Amino acid sequence: YTITADPCHEIASILVDGTPITITDKQQMTYTFDPVQTLGREIAVSFADTYYTISVEFDGVTNPTVDQSVICGGEFSYEIPAFTGHHLVAVTVGTDTLVLANDTIAIDSVGEDVTFTAHYDLDEYDMTYTSEGAGTVTGPVKALYGETPVYTFTPQECSQIASVLVDGVEVTSELVGSLTSGATYTFDPVDTAHNISVTFEVITYVLSTIYSGTGFGYCVPQQDTVECNETVLYTI
Repeated sequence: YTITADPCHEIASILVDGTPITITDKQQMTYTFDPVQTLGREIAVSFADTYYTISVEFDGVTNPTVDQSVICGGEFSYEIPAFTGHHLVAVTVGTDTLVLANDTIAIDSVGEDVTFTAHYDLDEYDMTYTSEGAGTVTGPVKALYGETPVYTFTPQECSQIASVLVDGVEVTSELVGSLTSGATYTFDPVDTAHNISVTFEVITYVLSTIYSGTGFGYCVPQQDTVECNETVLYTI
């Protein structure tokens, strides 16, 4: 006997005289009776709808595989989810890259098991910095989601860090290091673009005159504020 399932169906069970027979091929099988020695031998076959598994795997993000069972000939639709700090790069089946509408996988008539892979990359943000005065700023101009970039502020000779603003907010007190020899600022995990503004200023000193000994006289100027490396003339 040859048993053949119709399209989109499969052999569910075979009973010979009430005893189950192992199914080795759900689409078509043959069964041969031993030499018949009795009347009333019976073979009973049942068929069932065929279902296929459609899977969506994720690459670049931590998310469990999505498995969905779909009846043969049925429709399948799945919108690829968005993840914070990531963007969808491509959806592939094997070595083929799909062109999707609205990031949605759509199959009009399912006819086999299929595994899709959604590939993600981390979002990248612009890190802009500007400086005013005698000094330099070093650090990355781009940062990926979750990174903690570090920026170094180095004054030139006779200068110091006057202020550091991040997105318009003063963060000078959060610097690590010295305002005169150099300091760093470390961002918390990045999830947006940022702007850094640094101001360097010339170091100044206050010179005061102190009199000692006996006698009379005077010094001009008696007190003065001078810049680093500035030459000051005193008349005594």
